Amino acid sequence: MISNNFYKYTDRKNIDPHLICELCNNPFIDPIVTECDHIYCRACITKYMENGSCCPAQSCSQLLNNDNSTLNRPSRIILSMLDDINVQCELCGEINLYRRNFDEHIKENCSEYRIDCPGKALGCIWFEPRNQYNEHIKACLFEKLRPTTDELYDMIKKQGLRIEEHRTQAEQEKVKVQEQNTKLEEKMHQQKIELEDKIQEQKIQYEMLIEQQKTQLEKAMTQQKIELDDRIQKQKIQYEGLIEQLENAQSENQNQKNEISSARGEIAKLAGDIDRMKSSIQWNVMPNICMVTRSGLEGVTVAGGNGPGNSTNQLNRPYSIFVDDNQVLVIADTFHGRITQWKKGEINGEIIAGGNGEGNRLDQLNRPTDVLIDKKTDSLVICDRENRRVVRWSRHKNTTQGEILIDNICCYGLDMDDQRYLYVSNTEQHEVRRYQLGDKNGTLVAGGKGQGAALNQFHGPGCSFVDRQQNVYVSDNRNHRIMKWTKDATTGIVVAGGEGEGNALTQLSYPNGLFVDKFDTLYVADSCNHRVMCWPQGAKQGIVIVGGNGKGEEANQCNTPRGLSFDRYGNLYVADEGNHRVQRFSL
Repeated sequence: MISNNFYKYTDRKNIDPHLICELCNNPFIDPIVTECDHIYCRACITKYMENGSCCPAQSCSQLLNNDNSTLNRPSRIILSMLDDINVQCELCGEINLYRRNFDEHIKENCSEYRIDCPGKALGCIWFEPRNQYNEHIKACLFEKLRPTTDELYDMIKKQGLRIEEHRTQAEQEKVKVQEQNTKLEEKMHQQKIELEDKIQEQKIQYEMLIEQQKTQLEKAMTQQKIELDDRIQKQKIQYEGLIEQLENAQSENQNQKNEISSARGEIAKLAGDIDRMKSSIQWNVMPNICMVTRSGLEGVTVAGGNGPGNSTNQLNRPYSIFVDDNQVLVIADTFHGRITQWKKGEINGEIIAGGNGEGNRLDQLNRPTDVLIDKKTDSLVICDRENRRVVRWSRHKNTTQGEILIDNICCYGLDMDDQRYLYVSNTEQHEVRRYQLGDKNGTLVAGGKGQGAALNQFHGPGCSFVDRQQNVYVSDNRNHRIMKWTKDATTGIVVAGGEGEGNALTQLSYPNGLFVDKFDTLYVADSCNHRVMCWPQGAKQGIVIVGGNGKGEEANQCNTPRGLSFDRYGNLYVADEGNHRVQRFSL
Protein backbone atom coordinates (compact mmCIF):
# COMPACT_ATOMS: atom_id res chain seq x y z
CA MET A 1 0.00 0.00 0.00
CA ILE A 2 1.36 3.42 -0.99
CA SER A 3 0.43 5.17 2.27
CA ASN A 4 -2.43 5.10 4.73
CA ASN A 5 -1.75 8.82 5.25
CA PHE A 6 -3.46 9.67 1.92
CA TYR A 7 -6.94 8.42 2.94
CA LYS A 8 -9.42 8.51 5.82
CA TYR A 9 -12.23 6.18 6.76
CA THR A 10 -15.71 7.49 5.75
CA ASP A 11 -17.74 5.34 8.16
CA ARG A 12 -15.44 4.85 11.12
CA LYS A 13 -18.23 4.14 13.65
CA ASN A 14 -19.62 1.18 11.74
CA ILE A 15 -16.27 -0.61 11.27
CA ASP A 16 -16.32 -4.02 12.94
CA PRO A 17 -14.36 -3.72 16.27
CA HIS A 18 -12.67 -7.04 15.54
CA LEU A 19 -10.89 -5.30 12.65
CA ILE A 20 -9.35 -2.64 14.93
CA CYS A 21 -5.76 -2.95 16.16
CA GLU A 22 -5.52 -2.57 19.94
CA LEU A 23 -2.13 -0.86 19.64
CA CYS A 24 -2.88 1.91 17.09
CA ASN A 25 -6.70 1.92 17.39
CA ASN A 26 -7.05 1.84 13.57
CA PRO A 27 -8.13 -0.87 11.12
CA PHE A 28 -5.36 -3.40 10.60
CA ILE A 29 -2.63 -2.56 8.12
CA ASP A 30 -0.70 -5.66 6.95
CA PRO A 31 -2.19 -7.74 9.83
CA ILE A 32 -0.46 -10.71 11.43
CA VAL A 33 -1.60 -13.27 14.02
CA THR A 34 0.48 -13.96 17.12
CA GLU A 35 1.08 -17.39 18.66
CA CYS A 36 -1.83 -16.66 21.02
CA ASP A 37 -4.22 -15.90 18.08
CA HIS A 38 -4.42 -12.12 18.58
CA ILE A 39 -4.25 -9.89 15.50
CA TYR A 40 -2.18 -6.69 15.21
CA CYS A 41 -0.70 -4.50 12.51
CA ARG A 42 2.70 -5.91 11.59
CA ALA A 43 4.42 -2.55 12.23
CA CYS A 44 2.64 -2.09 15.57
CA ILE A 45 3.47 -5.49 17.05
CA THR A 46 7.05 -5.37 15.73
CA LYS A 47 7.63 -2.01 17.45
CA TYR A 48 5.91 -3.24 20.61
CA MET A 49 8.12 -6.32 20.88
CA GLU A 50 11.23 -4.08 20.95
CA ASN A 51 10.27 -3.10 24.52
CA GLY A 52 8.01 -5.92 25.71
CA SER A 53 7.84 -9.67 25.54
CA CYS A 54 4.19 -10.42 26.50
CA CYS A 55 1.13 -10.11 24.29
CA PRO A 56 -0.37 -6.61 24.69
CA ALA A 57 -3.96 -7.97 24.92
CA GLN A 58 -5.41 -7.27 28.38
CA SER A 59 -6.64 -10.82 28.86
CA CYS A 60 -3.43 -12.49 27.66
CA SER A 61 0.03 -12.92 29.18
CA GLN A 62 1.50 -15.11 26.46
CA LEU A 63 5.25 -14.58 25.93
CA LEU A 64 5.96 -13.57 22.33
CA ASN A 65 8.89 -14.76 20.30
CA ASN A 66 10.94 -11.94 18.70
CA ASP A 67 11.39 -14.13 15.63
CA ASN A 68 8.85 -12.83 13.05
CA SER A 69 8.89 -16.25 11.38
CA THR A 70 6.45 -17.48 14.10
CA LEU A 71 3.82 -14.83 13.09
CA ASN A 72 1.10 -15.79 10.60
CA ARG A 73 -1.32 -14.02 8.28
CA PRO A 74 -5.01 -13.91 9.34
CA SER A 75 -7.78 -15.68 7.44
CA ARG A 76 -8.95 -14.60 3.99
CA ILE A 77 -12.29 -13.45 5.44
CA ILE A 78 -10.61 -10.89 7.68
CA LEU A 79 -8.36 -9.71 4.87
CA SER A 80 -11.40 -9.37 2.58
CA MET A 81 -13.32 -7.40 5.22
CA LEU A 82 -10.38 -5.05 5.60
CA ASP A 83 -10.13 -4.59 1.83
CA ASP A 84 -13.87 -3.70 1.63
CA ILE A 85 -13.67 -0.81 4.11
CA ASN A 86 -14.74 2.48 2.46
CA VAL A 87 -12.17 5.29 2.43
CA GLN A 88 -11.94 8.83 1.08
CA CYS A 89 -8.85 10.19 -0.72
CA GLU A 90 -7.51 13.14 1.21
CA LEU A 91 -5.67 14.46 -1.88
CA CYS A 92 -8.51 14.78 -4.40
CA GLY A 93 -11.50 14.21 -2.08
CA GLU A 94 -13.01 11.23 -3.97
CA ILE A 95 -15.25 9.03 -1.76
CA ASN A 96 -16.70 5.51 -1.85
CA LEU A 97 -13.32 3.96 -2.55
CA TYR A 98 -12.55 0.47 -1.32
CA ARG A 99 -9.33 0.34 0.61
CA ARG A 100 -8.17 -2.52 -1.65
CA ASN A 101 -8.43 -0.18 -4.66
CA PHE A 102 -6.81 2.85 -3.09
CA ASP A 103 -3.29 2.10 -4.41
CA GLU A 104 -4.66 1.84 -7.93
CA HIS A 105 -6.54 5.12 -7.44
CA ILE A 106 -3.37 6.90 -6.33
CA LYS A 107 -1.21 5.43 -9.10
CA GLU A 108 -3.69 5.87 -11.97
CA ASN A 109 -6.53 8.28 -11.21
CA CYS A 110 -5.89 10.74 -8.34
CA SER A 111 -5.66 14.18 -9.92
CA GLU A 112 -3.79 15.69 -6.97
CA TYR A 113 -1.15 12.97 -6.52
CA ARG A 114 2.29 14.31 -7.44
CA ILE A 115 4.06 12.42 -10.19
CA ASP A 116 7.38 12.64 -12.02
CA CYS A 117 7.81 13.67 -15.61
CA PRO A 118 8.64 10.70 -17.90
CA GLY A 119 11.72 12.69 -18.83
CA LYS A 120 13.11 12.48 -15.28
CA ALA A 121 15.80 10.03 -16.37
CA LEU A 122 16.96 12.68 -18.85
CA GLY A 123 17.16 15.39 -16.19
CA CYS A 124 13.63 16.88 -15.89
CA ILE A 125 12.93 17.88 -12.28
CA TRP A 126 9.15 18.40 -12.69
CA PHE A 127 7.22 16.78 -9.81
CA GLU A 128 3.68 18.12 -9.60
CA PRO A 129 0.00 16.94 -9.34
CA ARG A 130 -1.29 14.67 -12.09
CA ASN A 131 -3.85 17.25 -13.29
CA GLN A 132 -0.97 19.50 -14.45
CA TYR A 133 0.73 16.72 -16.41
CA ASN A 134 -0.76 17.41 -19.86
CA GLU A 135 0.14 21.09 -19.72
CA HIS A 136 3.71 20.26 -18.64
CA ILE A 137 4.20 17.65 -21.37
CA LYS A 138 3.44 20.22 -24.05
CA ALA A 139 6.32 22.42 -22.90
CA CYS A 140 8.81 19.82 -21.58
CA LEU A 141 12.01 19.80 -23.64
CA PHE A 142 13.10 16.55 -22.05
CA GLU A 143 9.95 14.79 -23.21
CA LYS A 144 10.62 15.98 -26.73
CA LEU A 145 14.05 14.33 -26.52
CA ARG A 146 12.59 11.00 -25.43
CA PRO A 147 12.09 9.48 -28.92
CA THR A 148 15.74 10.20 -29.65
CA THR A 149 16.89 8.79 -26.33
CA ASP A 150 14.65 5.74 -26.73
CA GLU A 151 16.31 5.12 -30.06
CA LEU A 152 19.69 5.61 -28.43
CA TYR A 153 18.81 3.21 -25.61
CA ASP A 154 17.70 0.67 -28.23
CA MET A 155 21.08 1.06 -29.94
CA ILE A 156 22.84 0.63 -26.59
CA LYS A 157 20.80 -2.51 -25.92
CA LYS A 158 21.81 -3.94 -29.29
CA GLN A 159 25.42 -3.00 -28.61
CA GLY A 160 25.09 -4.75 -25.26
CA LEU A 161 23.94 -7.89 -27.02
CA ARG A 162 26.91 -7.66 -29.37
CA ILE A 163 29.23 -7.13 -26.41
CA GLU A 164 27.74 -10.20 -24.76
CA GLU A 165 28.40 -12.18 -27.93
CA HIS A 166 31.98 -10.93 -27.95
CA ARG A 167 32.27 -11.78 -24.27
CA THR A 168 31.10 -15.32 -24.96
CA GLN A 169 33.64 -15.59 -27.75
CA ALA A 170 36.31 -14.17 -25.45
CA GLU A 171 35.45 -16.74 -22.79
CA GLN A 172 35.81 -19.48 -25.35
CA GLU A 173 39.15 -18.05 -26.44
CA LYS A 174 40.13 -17.80 -22.79
CA VAL A 175 39.48 -21.51 -22.33
CA LYS A 176 41.67 -22.25 -25.32
CA VAL A 177 44.42 -19.99 -24.01
CA GLN A 178 44.19 -21.61 -20.58
CA GLU A 179 44.61 -25.01 -22.18
CA GLN A 180 47.63 -23.73 -24.08
CA ASN A 181 49.00 -22.17 -20.90
CA THR A 182 48.61 -25.46 -19.07
CA LYS A 183 50.64 -27.23 -21.74
CA LEU A 184 53.21 -24.44 -21.69
CA GLU A 185 53.45 -24.54 -17.89
CA GLU A 186 54.04 -28.28 -18.00
CA LYS A 187 56.79 -27.74 -20.56
CA MET A 188 58.30 -24.88 -18.52
CA HIS A 189 58.16 -27.00 -15.37
CA GLN A 190 60.15 -29.72 -17.08
CA GLN A 191 62.64 -27.15 -18.38
CA LYS A 192 62.87 -25.66 -14.89
CA ILE A 193 63.77 -29.05 -13.41
CA GLU A 194 66.46 -29.52 -16.05
CA LEU A 195 67.77 -25.99 -15.47
CA GLU A 196 67.87 -26.44 -11.69
CA ASP A 197 69.93 -29.59 -12.18
CA LYS A 198 72.39 -27.68 -14.35
CA ILE A 199 72.53 -24.81 -11.86
CA GLN A 200 73.23 -27.22 -9.02
CA GLU A 201 76.10 -28.76 -10.98
CA GLN A 202 77.54 -25.31 -11.74
CA LYS A 203 77.09 -24.26 -8.11
CA ILE A 204 79.17 -27.22 -6.94
CA GLN A 205 81.87 -26.34 -9.49
CA TYR A 206 81.89 -22.68 -8.44
CA GLU A 207 82.07 -23.57 -4.75
CA MET A 208 85.09 -25.77 -5.43
CA LEU A 209 86.70 -22.99 -7.47
CA ILE A 210 85.99 -20.40 -4.77
CA GLU A 211 87.50 -22.67 -2.10
CA GLN A 212 90.63 -23.09 -4.22
CA GLN A 213 90.90 -19.33 -4.74
CA LYS A 214 90.36 -18.72 -1.05
CA THR A 215 93.20 -21.12 -0.16
CA GLN A 216 95.50 -19.46 -2.69
CA LEU A 217 94.65 -16.00 -1.36
CA GLU A 218 95.31 -17.08 2.23
CA LYS A 219 98.71 -18.50 1.20
CA ALA A 220 99.56 -15.31 -0.68
CA MET A 221 98.54 -13.19 2.33
CA THR A 222 100.70 -15.28 4.67
CA GLN A 223 103.72 -15.11 2.34
CA GLN A 224 103.36 -11.34 1.82
CA LYS A 225 103.04 -10.81 5.56
CA ILE A 226 106.26 -12.78 6.19
CA GLU A 227 108.10 -10.82 3.51
CA LEU A 228 106.76 -7.52 4.85
CA ASP A 229 107.74 -8.39 8.43
CA ASP A 230 111.30 -9.23 7.21
CA ARG A 231 111.53 -5.92 5.35
CA ILE A 232 110.23 -4.01 8.35
CA GLN A 233 112.74 -5.72 10.67
CA LYS A 234 115.66 -5.03 8.31
CA GLN A 235 114.65 -1.39 7.88
CA LYS A 236 114.20 -1.06 11.63
CA ILE A 237 117.71 -2.44 12.32
CA GLN A 238 119.20 -0.23 9.60
CA TYR A 239 117.63 2.97 10.85
CA GLU A 240 118.22 2.19 14.52
CA GLY A 241 121.93 1.80 13.67
CA LEU A 242 121.85 5.09 11.75
CA ILE A 243 120.20 6.89 14.64
CA GLU A 244 122.72 5.46 17.09
CA GLN A 245 125.63 6.64 14.91
CA LEU A 246 124.13 10.08 14.52
CA GLU A 247 123.32 10.42 18.20
CA ASN A 248 126.90 9.36 19.16
CA ALA A 249 128.22 12.12 16.94
CA GLN A 250 125.68 14.65 18.17
CA SER A 251 128.26 16.66 20.06
CA GLU A 252 130.41 17.24 16.98
CA ASN A 253 128.35 19.96 15.31
CA GLN A 254 124.88 21.31 14.70
CA ASN A 255 124.79 19.93 11.15
CA GLN A 256 124.80 16.43 12.51
CA LYS A 257 121.81 17.34 14.67
CA ASN A 258 119.97 18.39 11.54
CA GLU A 259 120.89 15.09 9.91
CA ILE A 260 119.41 13.24 12.89
CA SER A 261 116.19 15.24 12.60
CA SER A 262 116.06 14.49 8.88
CA ALA A 263 116.64 10.79 9.54
CA ARG A 264 113.82 10.72 12.05
CA GLY A 265 111.58 12.30 9.42
CA GLU A 266 112.59 9.58 6.99
CA ILE A 267 111.78 6.97 9.61
CA ALA A 268 108.32 8.49 10.19
CA LYS A 269 107.73 8.54 6.43
CA LEU A 270 108.83 4.91 6.20
CA ALA A 271 106.46 3.97 9.02
CA GLY A 272 103.62 5.63 7.09
CA ASP A 273 104.61 3.72 3.95
CA ILE A 274 104.61 0.50 5.96
CA ASP A 275 101.08 1.23 7.28
CA ARG A 276 99.85 1.88 3.77
CA MET A 277 101.48 -1.34 2.57
CA LYS A 278 99.68 -3.24 5.32
CA SER A 279 96.37 -1.65 4.37
CA SER A 280 97.00 -2.41 0.69
CA ILE A 281 97.81 -6.05 1.45
CA GLN A 282 94.64 -6.41 3.55
CA TRP A 283 92.51 -4.89 0.75
CA ASN A 284 94.03 -6.92 -2.09
CA VAL A 285 93.72 -10.27 -0.37
CA MET A 286 90.20 -9.73 0.96
CA PRO A 287 87.96 -12.30 -0.79
CA ASN A 288 84.84 -11.36 -2.74
CA ILE A 289 82.33 -11.18 0.09
CA CYS A 290 79.32 -11.79 -2.12
CA MET A 291 80.84 -15.01 -3.52
CA VAL A 292 81.58 -16.63 -0.17
CA THR A 293 78.74 -15.33 1.99
CA ARG A 294 76.22 -17.68 3.53
CA SER A 295 72.50 -17.29 4.06
CA GLY A 296 70.73 -16.84 7.39
CA LEU A 297 73.27 -14.40 8.85
CA GLU A 298 72.56 -13.02 12.32
CA GLY A 299 73.75 -9.59 13.31
CA VAL A 300 75.21 -8.22 16.52
CA THR A 301 73.94 -4.87 17.79
CA VAL A 302 76.91 -2.51 18.10
CA ALA A 303 75.00 0.75 18.63
CA GLY A 304 71.52 1.58 19.92
CA GLY A 305 68.87 -1.11 19.99
CA ASN A 306 67.30 0.31 23.15
CA GLY A 307 64.32 2.06 21.59
CA PRO A 308 64.01 5.56 20.09
CA GLY A 309 65.33 7.72 22.94
CA ASN A 310 67.95 10.46 23.31
CA SER A 311 70.12 8.76 25.93
CA THR A 312 73.72 7.99 25.04
CA ASN A 313 72.86 4.29 24.52
CA GLN A 314 69.97 5.06 22.15
CA LEU A 315 69.38 6.12 18.55
CA ASN A 316 66.30 7.49 16.80
CA ARG A 317 65.97 6.31 13.19
CA PRO A 318 69.64 6.32 12.12
CA TYR A 319 70.09 6.91 8.37
CA SER A 320 73.83 6.59 7.73
CA ILE A 321 77.06 5.15 9.16
CA PHE A 322 80.78 5.59 8.50
CA VAL A 323 83.44 3.24 9.91
CA ASP A 324 86.98 4.62 10.35
CA ASP A 325 90.22 2.62 10.33
CA ASN A 326 89.96 1.98 14.09
CA GLN A 327 86.44 0.52 13.74
CA VAL A 328 84.93 3.62 15.33
CA LEU A 329 81.33 4.10 14.13
CA VAL A 330 80.18 7.58 13.15
CA ILE A 331 76.37 7.56 12.92
CA ALA A 332 73.85 10.07 11.54
CA ASP A 333 71.29 9.90 14.38
CA THR A 334 68.79 11.55 12.06
CA PHE A 335 65.68 12.18 14.18
CA HIS A 336 67.77 13.43 17.13
CA GLY A 337 69.50 16.05 14.95
CA ARG A 338 72.97 14.86 15.91
CA ILE A 339 76.03 12.84 14.90
CA THR A 340 77.25 10.28 17.45
CA GLN A 341 80.47 8.31 17.73
CA TRP A 342 80.64 4.75 19.09
CA LYS A 343 84.02 3.22 19.86
CA LYS A 344 84.48 -0.52 19.40
CA GLY A 345 83.01 -2.56 22.27
CA GLU A 346 81.35 0.41 24.02
CA ILE A 347 77.61 0.43 24.80
CA ASN A 348 77.26 4.22 24.89
CA GLY A 349 77.89 6.73 22.15
CA GLU A 350 79.30 10.26 22.27
CA ILE A 351 77.76 13.31 20.59
CA ILE A 352 80.36 14.85 18.27
CA ALA A 353 78.12 17.21 16.20
CA GLY A 354 74.73 18.81 16.82
CA GLY A 355 72.72 17.52 19.73
CA ASN A 356 71.48 21.02 20.62
CA GLY A 357 67.93 20.52 19.38
CA GLU A 358 66.75 20.77 15.80
CA GLY A 359 67.48 24.21 14.33
CA ASN A 360 69.57 26.16 11.82
CA ARG A 361 72.22 27.64 14.10
CA LEU A 362 75.80 26.60 13.38
CA ASP A 363 75.76 24.45 16.54
CA GLN A 364 72.60 22.66 15.42
CA LEU A 365 71.55 20.08 12.83
CA ASN A 366 68.09 19.28 11.44
CA ARG A 367 67.52 15.72 10.19
CA PRO A 368 71.08 14.88 9.03
CA THR A 369 70.87 12.07 6.47
CA ASP A 370 74.54 11.27 5.70
CA VAL A 371 78.01 11.72 7.17
CA LEU A 372 81.60 10.91 6.18
CA ILE A 373 85.11 11.54 7.54
CA ASP A 374 87.61 13.74 5.69
CA LYS A 375 90.80 12.02 6.87
CA LYS A 376 93.15 14.83 5.76
CA THR A 377 91.49 17.43 8.01
CA ASP A 378 90.14 14.90 10.54
CA SER A 379 86.70 16.44 10.19
CA LEU A 380 83.10 15.35 9.54
CA VAL A 381 81.22 16.31 6.39
CA ILE A 382 77.48 16.21 7.09
CA CYS A 383 74.38 16.37 4.89
CA ASP A 384 72.18 18.69 7.00
CA ARG A 385 69.07 17.98 4.93
CA GLU A 386 66.26 20.02 6.51
CA ASN A 387 68.60 23.05 6.78
CA ARG A 388 69.38 22.62 3.04
CA ARG A 389 73.14 22.69 3.54
CA VAL A 390 76.33 20.64 3.72
CA VAL A 391 78.44 21.44 6.79
CA ARG A 392 81.85 20.49 8.19
CA TRP A 393 82.63 19.82 11.87
CA SER A 394 86.10 19.24 13.22
CA ARG A 395 86.60 15.99 15.17
CA HIS A 396 88.93 17.78 17.59
CA LYS A 397 87.67 18.03 21.13
CA ASN A 398 85.90 21.20 22.28
CA THR A 399 84.46 21.84 18.78
CA THR A 400 81.14 23.59 19.41
CA GLN A 401 79.87 24.40 15.92
CA GLY A 402 80.33 23.64 12.23
CA GLU A 403 80.96 25.66 9.10
CA ILE A 404 78.84 25.74 5.95
CA LEU A 405 80.46 24.24 2.84
CA ILE A 406 77.45 24.28 0.48
CA ASP A 407 74.22 26.20 1.08
CA ASN A 408 70.69 26.18 -0.39
CA ILE A 409 70.76 22.54 -1.57
CA CYS A 410 68.19 19.80 -1.02
CA CYS A 411 70.91 17.26 -0.22
CA TYR A 412 70.52 13.62 0.80
CA GLY A 413 73.68 11.57 0.17
CA LEU A 414 77.44 12.26 0.29
CA ASP A 415 80.69 10.63 -0.81
CA MET A 416 84.32 11.72 -1.30
CA ASP A 417 86.83 10.35 -3.82
CA ASP A 418 90.59 9.82 -3.42
CA GLN A 419 91.28 13.39 -4.61
CA ARG A 420 88.96 14.81 -1.91
CA TYR A 421 86.24 15.86 -4.36
CA LEU A 422 82.85 15.84 -2.66
CA TYR A 423 79.80 14.25 -4.38
CA VAL A 424 76.34 15.40 -3.26
CA SER A 425 72.92 14.11 -4.39
CA ASN A 426 70.13 16.69 -4.76
CA THR A 427 66.60 15.25 -4.53
CA GLU A 428 64.98 18.50 -5.63
CA GLN A 429 67.01 18.86 -8.85
CA HIS A 430 67.25 15.05 -9.30
CA GLU A 431 71.02 15.20 -9.84
CA VAL A 432 74.46 14.51 -8.36
CA ARG A 433 77.20 17.17 -8.42
CA ARG A 434 80.94 17.04 -7.69
CA TYR A 435 82.40 19.84 -5.57
CA GLN A 436 85.98 20.85 -4.87
CA LEU A 437 86.10 21.92 -1.24
CA GLY A 438 85.31 25.64 -1.21
CA ASP A 439 83.32 25.46 -4.47
CA LYS A 440 79.69 26.51 -4.10
CA ASN A 441 78.35 25.54 -7.56
CA GLY A 442 79.92 22.18 -8.37
CA THR A 443 80.00 20.19 -11.60
CA LEU A 444 77.11 18.01 -12.78
CA VAL A 445 78.16 14.34 -12.93
CA ALA A 446 74.80 12.49 -13.03
CA GLY A 447 71.15 13.30 -13.80
CA GLY A 448 70.14 16.93 -13.99
CA LYS A 449 67.50 16.32 -16.68
CA GLY A 450 64.51 16.63 -14.38
CA GLN A 451 62.44 13.96 -12.67
CA GLY A 452 61.92 10.79 -14.70
CA ALA A 453 62.88 7.20 -15.39
CA ALA A 454 65.02 7.69 -18.52
CA LEU A 455 68.67 6.67 -18.36
CA ASN A 456 69.71 10.33 -18.01
CA GLN A 457 67.22 11.03 -15.21
CA PHE A 458 66.53 10.26 -11.55
CA HIS A 459 63.45 10.24 -9.36
CA GLY A 460 64.69 11.04 -5.88
CA PRO A 461 68.44 10.23 -5.99
CA GLY A 462 69.50 9.11 -2.53
CA CYS A 463 72.85 7.67 -1.48
CA SER A 464 75.91 7.64 -3.73
CA PHE A 465 79.26 5.82 -3.94
CA VAL A 466 82.37 6.79 -5.94
CA ASP A 467 84.95 4.14 -6.86
CA ARG A 468 88.67 4.64 -7.59
CA GLN A 469 87.96 5.32 -11.28
CA GLN A 470 85.48 8.08 -10.29
CA ASN A 471 82.52 6.02 -11.47
CA VAL A 472 79.44 7.24 -9.57
CA TYR A 473 76.84 4.76 -8.28
CA VAL A 474 73.50 6.28 -7.22
CA SER A 475 70.46 4.75 -5.48
CA ASP A 476 67.61 6.01 -7.70
CA ASN A 477 65.17 5.65 -4.83
CA ARG A 478 61.73 6.08 -6.40
CA ASN A 479 62.70 4.36 -9.64
CA HIS A 480 63.67 1.33 -7.51
CA ARG A 481 67.05 0.89 -9.17
CA ILE A 482 70.80 1.53 -8.83
CA MET A 483 72.46 3.56 -11.61
CA LYS A 484 76.14 3.66 -12.56
CA TRP A 485 77.54 6.75 -14.28
CA THR A 486 81.07 6.40 -15.64
CA LYS A 487 83.31 9.46 -15.50
CA ASP A 488 82.13 12.25 -17.89
CA ALA A 489 79.13 10.15 -19.08
CA THR A 490 75.85 11.84 -20.06
CA THR A 491 73.67 8.79 -19.33
CA GLY A 492 73.80 6.05 -16.75
CA ILE A 493 73.30 2.31 -16.86
CA VAL A 494 71.11 0.20 -14.57
CA VAL A 495 73.26 -2.18 -12.52
CA ALA A 496 70.57 -3.40 -10.07
CA GLY A 497 66.77 -3.39 -10.02
CA GLY A 498 64.97 -1.35 -12.65
CA GLU A 499 62.21 -3.97 -12.96
CA GLY A 500 59.64 -1.97 -10.98
CA GLU A 501 59.00 -2.09 -7.26
CA GLY A 502 58.87 -5.64 -5.87
CA ASN A 503 60.58 -8.27 -3.74
CA ALA A 504 61.80 -10.64 -6.46
CA LEU A 505 65.57 -11.13 -6.74
CA THR A 506 65.50 -8.93 -9.86
CA GLN A 507 63.72 -6.09 -8.05
CA LEU A 508 64.28 -3.45 -5.37
CA SER A 509 61.92 -1.36 -3.25
CA TYR A 510 63.10 2.17 -2.38
CA PRO A 511 66.85 1.37 -2.20
CA ASN A 512 69.18 3.58 -0.12
CA GLY A 513 72.74 2.92 1.15
CA LEU A 514 75.25 1.27 -1.20
CA PHE A 515 78.87 0.12 -1.43
CA VAL A 516 81.02 -1.27 -4.28
CA ASP A 517 84.03 -3.51 -3.55
CA LYS A 518 87.22 -4.05 -5.58
CA PHE A 519 85.50 -6.80 -7.58
CA ASP A 520 82.81 -4.26 -8.68
CA THR A 521 80.27 -6.18 -6.60
CA LEU A 522 77.45 -3.91 -5.49
CA TYR A 523 75.93 -4.03 -1.98
CA VAL A 524 72.62 -2.20 -1.48
CA ALA A 525 70.21 -1.57 1.39
CA ASP A 526 66.87 -2.67 -0.12
CA SER A 527 64.94 -0.63 2.44
CA CYS A 528 61.27 -1.46 1.96
CA ASN A 529 62.02 -5.15 1.35
CA HIS A 530 63.83 -5.14 4.73
CA ARG A 531 66.99 -6.76 3.37
CA VAL A 532 70.53 -6.13 2.13
CA MET A 533 71.47 -7.57 -1.27
CA CYS A 534 74.66 -7.97 -3.28
CA TRP A 535 74.80 -7.88 -7.06
CA PRO A 536 77.96 -9.31 -8.66
CA GLN A 537 79.16 -7.36 -11.68
CA GLY A 538 76.93 -8.10 -14.70
CA ALA A 539 74.43 -10.17 -12.68
CA LYS A 540 70.77 -10.11 -13.72
CA GLN A 541 69.59 -10.65 -10.17
CA GLY A 542 70.87 -10.11 -6.66
CA ILE A 543 71.63 -12.31 -3.65
CA VAL A 544 70.09 -11.66 -0.22
CA ILE A 545 72.91 -11.53 2.34
CA VAL A 546 71.15 -9.89 5.31
CA GLY A 547 67.47 -9.98 6.29
CA GLY A 548 64.91 -11.10 3.77
CA ASN A 549 62.99 -12.79 6.61
CA GLY A 550 60.23 -10.21 6.82
CA LYS A 551 60.10 -6.97 8.76
CA GLY A 552 61.16 -7.53 12.36
CA GLU A 553 63.66 -6.99 15.15
CA GLU A 554 65.25 -10.43 15.44
CA ALA A 555 68.98 -10.87 14.85
CA ASN A 556 68.32 -12.14 11.29
CA GLN A 557 65.76 -9.43 10.45
CA CYS A 558 65.73 -5.74 9.52
CA ASN A 559 63.17 -2.96 9.69
CA THR A 560 63.83 -0.52 6.83
CA PRO A 561 67.64 -0.71 6.57
CA ARG A 562 68.96 2.70 5.40
CA GLY A 563 72.75 2.92 5.39
CA LEU A 564 75.54 0.41 5.14
CA SER A 565 79.34 0.36 5.39
CA PHE A 566 82.25 -2.08 5.62
CA ASP A 567 85.28 -1.95 7.92
CA ARG A 568 88.78 -2.85 6.72
CA TYR A 569 88.26 -6.47 7.85
CA GLY A 570 85.19 -7.08 5.67
CA ASN A 571 82.56 -6.78 8.42
CA LEU A 572 79.26 -5.31 7.22
CA TYR A 573 77.49 -2.60 9.27
CA VAL A 574 73.80 -1.83 8.66
CA ALA A 575 71.86 1.22 9.91
CA ASP A 576 68.60 -0.55 10.86
CA GLU A 577 66.40 2.57 10.91
CA GLY A 578 63.08 1.12 12.10
CA ASN A 579 64.76 -0.81 14.92
CA HIS A 580 66.82 2.24 16.00
CA ARG A 581 70.09 0.31 15.94
CA VAL A 582 73.26 -0.50 13.99
CA GLN A 583 73.99 -4.18 13.34
CA ARG A 584 77.33 -5.79 12.49
CA PHE A 585 77.42 -8.90 10.31
CA SER A 586 80.53 -11.03 9.99
CA LEU A 587 80.50 -12.17 6.40
